[in-house]
This record gives sequence, structure tokens and C-alpha cells, in this order.
Amino acid sequence: MTNSFTALHRILGRQPGALTGEMLAKAIEEQLPETDDLDWKRDLPPLTGLSGTDFPKDVAAMANLGGGLLVFGVQEKDGRADSLFGVAEVSEQHEQALRSVAVTAISPPVFNLGIHRINVEGKRALIVEIHPSLDGPHLIYNKDFFGAPIRNGAHTVWMRERQIEQMYRARFDDQRQSQGALDSMYQELIESLVPEERAWATFVARHRQPIRTNHRSSSAARDVISEAERVGQRVWQQPGQTPWPLWHFSQRDLRSGLRRWSTVPSSKIDDGELSVHDDGGITLSNPISGQVDSFQDAVSSDRIQTGRLEKFVMSALSLLEACAGVHGPRDCDVIVGVEWSRSGPLSVEFGPLTIGADLKRPNPLKNFRPIKSTVTVGLGDEHLLEEIRSLALDVINQVGFDSLLTIPT
Repeated sequence: MTNSFTALHRILGRQPGALTGEMLAKAIEEQLPETDDLDWKRDLPPLTGLSGTDFPKDVAAMANLGGGLLVFGVQEKDGRADSLFGVAEVSEQHEQALRSVAVTAISPPVFNLGIHRINVEGKRALIVEIHPSLDGPHLIYNKDFFGAPIRNGAHTVWMRERQIEQMYRARFDDQRQSQGALDSMYQELIESLVPEERAWATFVARHRQPIRTNHRSSSAARDVISEAERVGQRVWQQPGQTPWPLWHFSQRDLRSGLRRWSTVPSSKIDDGELSVHDDGGITLSNPISGQVDSFQDAVSSDRIQTGRLEKFVMSALSLLEACAGVHGPRDCDVIVGVEWSRSGPLSVEFGPLTIGADLKRPNPLKNFRPIKSTVTVGLGDEHLLEEIRSLALDVINQVGFDSLLTIPT
């Protein structure tokens, strides 16, 4: 079961983690009230005629107000959890139908419902987790009727025309502003580099729904970097080893910047920078050519190896995962690039290779178009490794190779 940070976690004061029977039992014991993002339901909607039930409306309403939980199998009284009524065992077919109707009966579709089977003292409950969406308003179509539901406290109501208009405007404005903010972060990062001397790997990330917080302490920023080391060691599956360049930054001092903490440059030639932003964003840069350190045998300023690019992506997403441990699971917009300003191409080698491995001809890289993507973090190591593979493969494909070398498969 993947980690989440839900209404139950928030109300019960828990850290991100799996939804458990103990949490549900505690919620019923304390008679927690329904809220914007928590809805108690006694009965599970039937498999037959599912699209005609309230289920699509309830899912859309939650998605339109930042996500939430539908908890089936709990009897409520006066809007509060009263007792565990229980539901029948949910088949794979029934689960798939719940996911399917959220796609086919809602527009735009609501993807990636979390389905959690919970047992409490021999009785079953089913929790449907709706994640935050930036694609609202989500509309419900029923024959010739359509509307946009939304949560209002413990109730689901229909949006008025003005609310729908405002949500459409907010969606498009958010998309433009989010991409503009991310592009500005990337431009600021590359302007701080010295690309005429070496090639640099670059990365910026910003939560699609930025966190509003005060300036974090240096110890809190250090905790993020330390946790990223642990995450990197787990996903790399190399006991006691941290992927480059995380180990490179882990011992650096930190200095306060504008709504961020950044590593202090050293006097060595291999300087890069890591910044942990107050809103949960990350910027990361480090050289990938030249005589960078004792673990890198490429001494030419125009020669790079794919393994180094893979480890850079692994380090970057490990940092985002560490931030999610503080702020909860999030969708993040990211840009990853390779920057240099020499007139000639870079020589990209598939390596470093072990003795006896098949050699591949180096590929010339005349330019690298920064890769823009969206990743989801905070859902556990297995999911994180999938995100790392996907983004790293995009990078490796663009430099002319079709497989990964160092990231676990």
C-alpha cells in the first residue's frame, strides 16, 4: 500500500503513510465529522449502473476542491462517524469499475483513484482517495444534463455559472503562471553557471500546487538533504552508497537566500549548487564533464557519460521525494537539461562500463532541448523508482542511447 497524506492523516495528526484499520477505528471512536475532504458513506455503490449513482458526482466534487476521501462502510449520524457498518468484499472487477467510471462519467476525467481496502475487527471498509486536480472544473454528464459539483463542508452542491467560469479561468491562469515560474527558475539557474568551461546537468522543480509556508530553518533544509541521501541509497539499491551528486552536497554548509537555502560553494573546480526552496521547489546543478572528482574518469571538458546523467536524475528526484516527506504527496513540474556553450558538440559515452561489457560508439550531442515533465512524489520507493526511470530514459534517449545503465530495473 503506497504512502498518502489524506484528510484522516491531517485530522488525526499523523505523518504521511498508509491508510490503516487503526486510523479508521480511531476516527470512528472520536466521531470525526465530515469535512470538505472527508465523506462517510454507509453503502458501497453497486457494480450495475455505477455511472448513474452518486459516485461520479462525489468524486468530481472532491476533485474540484483539492481532493479528499470517500469512506464506504461507515454509518454516520448528524454528519459524524458513528459506527462501522462494513461492506462486502470488493472484487477486482468492482475496483476497476470504480476507476473506469471516474474516467468515463466525468469530464475532464479524474485519473489515479486510490483504492484502499481496510479491515477493522473483522469488518471491511473501502476508502477511495481522490487526489488534488488542476484540471477543474470536472463536470458530470447525465443524459442532456451536465453540472459541476463541489464540496461545501459536509455537503455536495452544484456550482453556479460564475463559479464554473472562475474555475476555468483559474485553471488556465495557473497553467500559465506555473510554467512561467518554472521557466524563470530554470533561466535563473543557467545564468549562474560557467558553461564555457564544462557541461552542466541542470534541474529545477516546482510543486504544481505550491506550499505556502514561512522561511524554513537551516536545520529543516538540512533534514531534507539528509533524507534525500537515505532515499537515494534505497532506490539505487547500493547499501551505504549515495548517488552523485547528493553525496557531493551533503556535507556542504548552507546559506540563506530569497525564500530558499542553498549550499555554499567550495573552492574546488567541481562546484555546483543545490537549493531547497520554502515552497517545496528544488534547483540543482553540477558539472558532468571535465575532471570532476576521483569517481569520474572523463577528463575532457567536452566528454560526458550516460551513467552520470542517470545518477543526476536519481539525485534530483530523491530530493523531491524528501520534500514530499515534509509536505505530503505532490505533483511536480520539472525541467532537466544539459547546458554548455562551446561551439563544438559534446561526446556522449554509454558508461562507465564494467570490464567485458559491450562497447557502444560515442554519440555527438550538438544541442540538448530541456525536458519538461510532471512527476508525482510521496507515494513510496517503488513509485519513485518508476518516475526516475521514466525521466532518466527521456534524458538518455535525447543523447542518443536507448537503455539505462546504472538505475535499477
